[in-house]
Amino acid sequence: MQDRLSDEAIEWLARLRAHDVTDQETADFAHWLNHSPAHKHAFDEATALWHLSAGIDAAHATALPARSRHSHRRLQWTAGLATAASVLLLGIVLLIDSGAKSYETGVGEQQRIVLEDGSIMYLNTDTQLRVRYDDEAREVELQRGEAWFDVQRAPSRPFLVQGGQARIKVLGTAFVVRETAGYTRVGVSHGRVQVTPLNSGVSHRNLVVGDLATVYDSSVIDASFDPEQELSWRAGQLIYRNTRLEDLLADLSRYVPANMNLNATSALADRRVSAVLFVDDQEAMLEALAHIAPIKWKQISPQSIIVTARSEAP
Repeated sequence: MQDRLSDEAIEWLARLRAHDVTDQETADFAHWLNHSPAHKHAFDEATALWHLSAGIDAAHATALPARSRHSHRRLQWTAGLATAASVLLLGIVLLIDSGAKSYETGVGEQQRIVLEDGSIMYLNTDTQLRVRYDDEAREVELQRGEAWFDVQRAPSRPFLVQGGQARIKVLGTAFVVRETAGYTRVGVSHGRVQVTPLNSGVSHRNLVVGDLATVYDSSVIDASFDPEQELSWRAGQLIYRNTRLEDLLADLSRYVPANMNLNATSALADRRVSAVLFVDDQEAMLEALAHIAPIKWKQISPQSIIVTARSEAP
């Protein structure tokens, strides 16, 4: 029985590290993991062996107990099937206990997280949040940044996201929340959510597929939600459609270490731009933008990039 669980744990570990793992597979893994304490123990052991396998030579391996030697051989075999996730585009983190945990991405990083119930979070660039699960609720505190959630339905344990300006409650859905100083923005790509503003007299409202709500101190602004554009960052792309250049540059600044600003003399701020940019290469991204719009750019310090019209002096 234990050997079988060990083999299954190793196979799951290899699969979860593969670049083409699907959301259904991660949900199936969460179901397997929570089947019994023995499953969790087997996975913990497989994880430990996986990390050790890179540094254990053959002589050391022969000193391991029989079951561990068998697992180590399996790890060597399955390691060829696994691929390391890109630091900039994708990471997998497994939440396998019920205590509160904090997660954070740096500028330009994205991270994919599988929670213990099979719910999935994608963290966008420069994001920080805290997760706590208990028997009554599943709670996320989004401190900054942006995260997309695909929530497993569990009516007895509502899924709650707390932003600076609003509290979001769901029972089973997929949605994105962006937290920026002064506002919380919620967009729904599947199902429905309940949004309750925290600092105004506005009552809660229900959002359904295609709804986008931005909650400020004293108001809620509604708009339509375009999943292809709003969630393109999950694939390492940024899609802009008829976007003001100044707004585009402000958004790009979330993905690069430097702030991008238009030269004070530039008349380009209101120019409308449509573009598809890839965030894994900052210089290539800016060069592509310079071909699309009549601009040029210059990095004047590690923290600042100046953008001007091509006819202007830098």
